[in-house]
Amino acid sequence: MNSNKITGFFVTPLALCFAANSLVAGTFGDFTYTDNNDSAVSISGFSKDATGDVVIPTKIHDKFVTVIGELAFFGCTGIDSVTIPKSVFRIDERAFFGCSSLKSIKIPAKVTSIEFQTFHGCALESVTLPDNITRIGEDAFYGCAISSIWFPTGLTSIGSGAFSACNKLTNATFLGNAPIMGNGVFEQVANEFSVNYFSDRVGFDSPKWEGYPASPVDSASEIAVQHPNGSRLVDGDSRVSFGTVIVGNRGKTKTFTIKNTGTAKLNDLAVTIDGVHKLDYIVTDPGKKSLPPGTSTKFTVTFSPTVVRATQNNFARVHIYSDDSDENSFDIQLTGLGVAP
Repeated sequence: MNSNKITGFFVTPLALCFAANSLVAGTFGDFTYTDNNDSAVSISGFSKDATGDVVIPTKIHDKFVTVIGELAFFGCTGIDSVTIPKSVFRIDERAFFGCSSLKSIKIPAKVTSIEFQTFHGCALESVTLPDNITRIGEDAFYGCAISSIWFPTGLTSIGSGAFSACNKLTNATFLGNAPIMGNGVFEQVANEFSVNYFSDRVGFDSPKWEGYPASPVDSASEIAVQHPNGSRLVDGDSRVSFGTVIVGNRGKTKTFTIKNTGTAKLNDLAVTIDGVHKLDYIVTDPGKKSLPPGTSTKFTVTFSPTVVRATQNNFARVHIYSDDSDENSFDIQLTGLGVAP
């Protein structure tokens, strides 16, 4: 992965420490923030020595965090994931530029635009774009490790090089009409890269669109299941492991995302579990029973083994029911290992 591309960009020594300016109001833990002189604040910097998982607070001194400022996390090479609060509606240019270990981030639903070089050079393995996204800026995800991407219905433009050098990217699915495309949006992606679009959408061509292999899909509901977000599972073939857990304890809860990637409403969603060791798993119902095109819901599974098994793994299988014509039910195998204290 090449993350050295920088376009029209000079970083001062001050910016290398914090993306700060004279408007900075103060610090809050490892964060530097700017007071917006109303009921909100912006994150303007973060400690370059920080490592691991980062949780951005919803409030700082009783004011909502609403903006991640330009260069806020620039060069924070030790952080692995970032949790952004729902209160954030804007992420500015180069906010996470050069976060070379950053693999996971969830973009809040209020965000409508991904700006210039926002995630340039990150290690993001999956990205779920909110339904409200209308624009993706130049070099926004340059050099990331994304394998597939779904573009929401309202997307109208993608800037030059937005997904360039994402050499693991094999598939892009467009839920809406063809957006305005800059140059080299998918330059230097995987050799087998292809595009899917729906046959009733406009602006696409087949067998190639924008120089890439492209296939139309008939208008219908279409279930897609992701774990983690952006990483698509395969009906009947995918296996999710919960690792080793001491009997009587609860292991990590895993979140699954159900998305309707079709153009018709997906109805009658329900989740069940069966299998020899089904009692070792706790499954929640999906948050919604039906999904309009391009929307999603979630359910969780927790591994909580009750006895030590003679076999190596505690097997069960989750079934996701819907009115999808060819994936009803959508089946996922679960494995985990219950061990003695």
